[in-house]
Amino acid sequence: MQLEEQFHVTDRTKLRQWLPWLHLFRSFRIAIGLRALVLGMAAALLIDMGGQLIHELPFAVDTTSPEVWSQPLASLPPELYAVHPAALPAKPVETLNAAASHGEAIINPVWTVIGPGQSLFQRDNSWSQLAVTWTHLLWSLIIWGLFGVAISRITAVRFAADKSVRMRESLRFSMEKLPASLGAPLMPLLGVSCLWLVCIVGGVIGRIPSVGPILIGVFWWIPLLLAGVMTLILLGLATGWPLMLSSIGTEDADSFEAFSRAYSYLFSRPWYALWLMILALLYGSVLLTFVATIIHLLMPLAEWSVASGMGNEGLNGLLRGTTEDDAFAIVAVSFWQKVAGLGLVGFVTSYFWTATTVIYFLLRKSVDATPLDAVAERVIGTADSLPVVGVAAAEQRERDEPEETVPGRPVSNADN
Repeated sequence: MQLEEQFHVTDRTKLRQWLPWLHLFRSFRIAIGLRALVLGMAAALLIDMGGQLIHELPFAVDTTSPEVWSQPLASLPPELYAVHPAALPAKPVETLNAAASHGEAIINPVWTVIGPGQSLFQRDNSWSQLAVTWTHLLWSLIIWGLFGVAISRITAVRFAADKSVRMRESLRFSMEKLPASLGAPLMPLLGVSCLWLVCIVGGVIGRIPSVGPILIGVFWWIPLLLAGVMTLILLGLATGWPLMLSSIGTEDADSFEAFSRAYSYLFSRPWYALWLMILALLYGSVLLTFVATIIHLLMPLAEWSVASGMGNEGLNGLLRGTTEDDAFAIVAVSFWQKVAGLGLVGFVTSYFWTATTVIYFLLRKSVDATPLDAVAERVIGTADSLPVVGVAAAEQRERDEPEETVPGRPVSNADN
């Protein structure tokens, strides 16, 4: 009689098997990890600094024009910094509504790419405006190709294998995969360019005197059809670009595989993907309110606790800089307060890529039936790998040792 070992399955595990989207709630624990937070803060700083430097370049001469993308692309909306416990409504329903209304801040990494992309389709753009917009777009793609893939790698390994990856290893991985990160969104753009070229040919035909306008009117359904295809491609690119980077960080994929997986998962399970995105935005908005509340409470608590020993008058005088000796203290205190505020921005970035990677795992399981604990071996790395010892090591040595041979027939070690 064959004996079967009974394993205890917790109620939480059973619930996640029935409702896989509950795994999205694991994003918070991964997103607040120190490595993911530091990478998120670094990415936000680099995009913001790059956006400001781009507008100082020699070809950025029309930055005062309203059609130009003139603001730093990583600048978060002012409402993000307005999240304060005292500013929340007193009624519970209104408070919950206010806490769940910061989804725009969560998707800020996407807007750093979509914003310049939209500007490219505006009419009557000058060469200066196009140069600034393309520079913004390329800079954002490079930064997210490095830091977005690195955060996705950390998330994938933590989510699937419950292991950690060093920050240096994750950045090294993302640098190696940077060509794939830049090439994946170019593929749908190439498709749009080909369809656009067909419409250009139709426009040239329309220049033929007398016959051209008639042909354009009769065959106008062709540009409409091509425009519909281009719209679907661009919508898939806008929503699938983060999934492409998550695919690269999870599967060690190349640009074509990342592109095909993202479009396949989105168009195969559109309603499930929409539900996961809405849930991630609502959950992230509530988490953003919670993290902002904690950060806003840190500053007054620090002042009150120090004032209890230094005295209110002494602390107020130090912060106001009443003496020359207080100048360094003012600069230092201001620096640490800005670091605390930057932590909120880093959390937004970290959560976005963490939640996107979890959504990728859930869509992959729904479409390909791939287990949630499946991740590319290279992604796991060597940081937490243990050496093979004991019986397994002996069996591996036996497999690796070549068999001894004599003339005529192979002889194994056992024959000696």
